[in-house]
Amino acid sequence: MLTAALARRLIKGNFAGLRNFPLLTRNVSQLTTPPSTPSSSEESSSSSSGESSSDELDDEFERQRSLRVAIIGAPNAGKSVLTNMFVGSKVSAVSDKTNTTVRETLGICTRDVVQIVFQDTPGVVDPRSIKGESQRSRVKGAWGTAINCDMLLFLVDAHRQMTRPDPRIPRLLRNINPGLQQHTTAWSSIQKIPSILVLNKIDLLDKSDHKRVDELKAHLELLHEFDRSFVISAKHKLGTEEVLAYMTEQAMPRPWAFSETAVTNRSPEERAVEIVREEVFRRLHQELPYVVEVKPVSFHQIGGNVKIAQELWVNTFHQGSIVVGKGGDNIMKINEKATASIGKALGKDVKLTLVVKSRKG
Repeated sequence: MLTAALARRLIKGNFAGLRNFPLLTRNVSQLTTPPSTPSSSEESSSSSSGESSSDELDDEFERQRSLRVAIIGAPNAGKSVLTNMFVGSKVSAVSDKTNTTVRETLGICTRDVVQIVFQDTPGVVDPRSIKGESQRSRVKGAWGTAINCDMLLFLVDAHRQMTRPDPRIPRLLRNINPGLQQHTTAWSSIQKIPSILVLNKIDLLDKSDHKRVDELKAHLELLHEFDRSFVISAKHKLGTEEVLAYMTEQAMPRPWAFSETAVTNRSPEERAVEIVREEVFRRLHQELPYVVEVKPVSFHQIGGNVKIAQELWVNTFHQGSIVVGKGGDNIMKINEKATASIGKALGKDVKLTLVVKSRKG
């Protein structure tokens, strides 16, 4: 029976939510043996059961709500930490270095009937602060992602802004609408995208700084029309439940795009690559992490065990020797930390093999 809710789901072309429900299958004997004619009581029972099941599916679809949130901010504001915290699993690489995130990463948080899909974006800056085509492409990609979301979460490193004010932040806040506008030819006719301001890293501030935090928040609120403002520490989960509760309230009546248990749209193999990238950024220094390219080679899962092979490509033999480290110290530490993180993220026992290769001698 094609219910009204299911029909609407199919018309929208959104089949992802159907992953929640088991497929109806028949075994070989059922395919080769003619079905017996059901009695009238069986027909009545079957019909009643089918209608009940259909009604339950209708109710589940009708109750579902969702929200797409773009997490936007300057480099190193803590966007990936916040995304991982909301999701409850590592889906995005995190390090102290700027521009660790080079492409949009999707994270999913599902609670009760609400599913919130987060887009962790590369760091954005105002047009005059862009350096090179690579950064220009990342910034453009971030705004392009944001224009397709239901809400913008603009994240600011409150500690830095109070100790070493970043002049890019005020310019960036004034540039939010122009940043979005470049990705549509109908900006004047589209509805304003709701946005919230979130001041992060308050754990690095003294209690005596709270008044100054309020002053900073009030100042930044003047630069863009935010719907709400919050003060949090993503690292220590301070104030984050209030943010999540607000977003839950704003969720729209709409079928989920992903299954209830999904945390990202990335495959396990892609998540493993992201985690190794994170350890490369944490272990190596200066410009070297940015030239290392992590390539998947193989990913074999048998029961609760996973065997993974990846290659770390660099440009020169000298760079490769640094990645390996004295006596293999660097690559062993990267392997050890990544193996533990991948195992925790996937819930599997992991055997990871990393091989460093150079394009030139």
